[in-house]
Amino acid sequence: MASIDIIFVLDASGSMQPLISDTVGGFNAFIDNQRREPGDAYVTLATFDTAYRERFAAVPIAQLAPLTAEQYFGGHGGRTALLDAVGKAVTNYELLPVKADKTMFVIDTDGFENASVDWTSERVKALIERHQAAGWAFVFLGAGESQWQGRTLGTGAVGGYVASPAGMRAKYDKLAENTSAVRAAPGPAAEAAASRSWDTTEAAT
Repeated sequence: MASIDIIFVLDASGSMQPLISDTVGGFNAFIDNQRREPGDAYVTLATFDTAYRERFAAVPIAQLAPLTAEQYFGGHGGRTALLDAVGKAVTNYELLPVKADKTMFVIDTDGFENASVDWTSERVKALIERHQAAGWAFVFLGAGESQWQGRTLGTGAVGGYVASPAGMRAKYDKLAENTSAVRAAPGPAAEAAASRSWDTTEAAT
């Protein structure tokens, strides 16, 4: 099985505060699931509100310690600089010296862009589309109506979810299922991700 880099860009703005434990639990359950899959996987986590924090980069999944609430939400709770976070995450990844066979970005937000200063939607869309054409997968997961931002940015895979404890469990369960499929697929990650359904709104109701 091909190796994969999984890069998370997780919203940690103020509206996510009621879901801190559900986010942490879902993320850790996802990591446990993917750790059992064959093949190498490397995980990067970036969290954002108005500030952007890269918590760790390209850590082998076998060596990854459980995420804590402080590691996810510490220093956050502000507004939503989504465009800046995505732009920084992609350009930071471009600088890494070692790349896996496949790359998958998971962009997750419960709200709307309202605070970016460095990146515009046009620049982020161009960045995403260039790398998708090279085979990288971009998955945009948005709570409720916020998922439309993924379509605006041109991500090949878009899914909605419910911002509730049940909704978070459904989202991470679907993410684990689809990530396994992307890892196992013979073709590019972008193609495999685009062929899957990522929406979990009905599963959480």
